[in-house]
Amino acid sequence: AVGVIISYFLTDRIYRPINHIVGYLNLFEHKNQPGGRRAKEDELGLIDRIINYVYYENHHLRDEFERNLPALQQKFLYDMLEGRISGAKMTDAREKLQLPFTFGAFQVIVFETVDFSSDEKLSPHDHDILSLIDAMVAESDTPYVTVRSIRKRNNKIVSIINCDTQNPKPEAIDGFIHNVASYFEREYSRTFTVGVGNVCERV
Repeated sequence: AVGVIISYFLTDRIYRPINHIVGYLNLFEHKNQPGGRRAKEDELGLIDRIINYVYYENHHLRDEFERNLPALQQKFLYDMLEGRISGAKMTDAREKLQLPFTFGAFQVIVFETVDFSSDEKLSPHDHDILSLIDAMVAESDTPYVTVRSIRKRNNKIVSIINCDTQNPKPEAIDGFIHNVASYFEREYSRTFTVGVGNVCERV
């Protein structure tokens, strides 16, 4: 008898949340049979249908997020440059927006175009100028420096450098600037004037 009572309470504990879920979901059910009677559906079938709907919506939202991720990243970088991002926001956005800022220090490099526009199509292949620039820091072969770049108007490209103050690599920054300037001059006969900011130990 004691076992039956215990089983009853355990079963009630397990199914009570499910019953509550079904009760809440039923509030949103509006499909009625002719004559105003609600179509009969077993609880597991209802839950299965809702789960499938949520699964579909989750994938739809994920696809939308992936499509808009580059624009969200650019907006965040603009806010950084305008001083609207705190350390706490940086920690939160680093993971959600897939930004490679794992170190505490930052430096800003400004590439100002001399004889062309940053919106200009440089070749028939129409390379993304920001992606080209960001990839060039990898040529310095150091794990202690990452970069993300944005356009400022049509004559400036601003590269936000994230670097490790415990393992400073000023030669990597110099190499990055040299790679960018020499590449555009060699491949496209385009010239930049470069401004280099100080290293800041917080965002």
